[in-house]
Amino acid sequence: MKSFKRLRKWLPVYSQEKDNSYLEAGGTKMAEGIKELKLDGVDAVVDANIKDCLGSGYCNIGCAYGKKLSALDNILPRAQRDFPGAVRIFSECLAEKVEARNGRATGVICRLSDGRSLRVAAKTVIVSGGALASSLLLQRSGLGGNLAGTGLSFNVGAPLTADFEEKLNSFDGLQITHSYRPAGEDQLILESWFNPVGTQALLMPGWFSDHFHNMRRYAHLSCIGVVVGSQANGRIRPGVPGTRHEARLRADGGRPAPAAEGNEARRPDPLRQRRPAGDADDLPIALLHLAGSGRRAR
Repeated sequence: MKSFKRLRKWLPVYSQEKDNSYLEAGGTKMAEGIKELKLDGVDAVVDANIKDCLGSGYCNIGCAYGKKLSALDNILPRAQRDFPGAVRIFSECLAEKVEARNGRATGVICRLSDGRSLRVAAKTVIVSGGALASSLLLQRSGLGGNLAGTGLSFNVGAPLTADFEEKLNSFDGLQITHSYRPAGEDQLILESWFNPVGTQALLMPGWFSDHFHNMRRYAHLSCIGVVVGSQANGRIRPGVPGTRHEARLRADGGRPAPAAEGNEARRPDPLRQRRPAGDADDLPIALLHLAGSGRRAR
């Protein structure tokens, strides 16, 4: 817990309730509903590594104004500033293999975008490419044994869409603003959530004329993302060179059951005024957010 607090301070993470005047209106509707229904659980405005938000709504894609304190906009420039001459950044550089001798990493073989090969000698190598890319790098390097690429878990999301009489313009503001965790739940969370028009269209309920009608109500809509953590039973393995890699996740047993129930594609009814599209027919199970690996490869 101490390390988590140190990380929050170092990134840094800010309370968006105190520091952000661009909380999207759909999140406010969600908070009002929780209060009106007197739901048990924990609800709050999110904390995030965002400062001086301008409300563009592109948080997930990447803030064009640099207000989301990402590795690209914040951490790497700080590293260059705080350790002058000691930090070199190679863009468009693919780590192909970690070299090891006697159980110790000795360097990394890389390939630049122009095809040139690059070897980085090192006493310590930190693999930090995310759960998928890190697993593939370990497997290509012959490291981690049978554990490399196993124990993968995901957050499975089902967006619920609601239509209101008044205009909300939920796109105008922070992309995720409010969260709610029901009492007694440790793997289920609800988040207020909205997207720029193109991304929202991909997840909009309805087909053909229904979808067209719903998109014309874009300014009146709000979304809640229902997120369920999967079991750590997924695995990834490299494909044949020149083909896609293969990732598998079993949504069976235990907590992931709600995700399995919604996999059948059905034609949803059109949205109705102030009615959340929350029936079973209206749940597009379309989001998989990689959560990481549940096992440690040695």
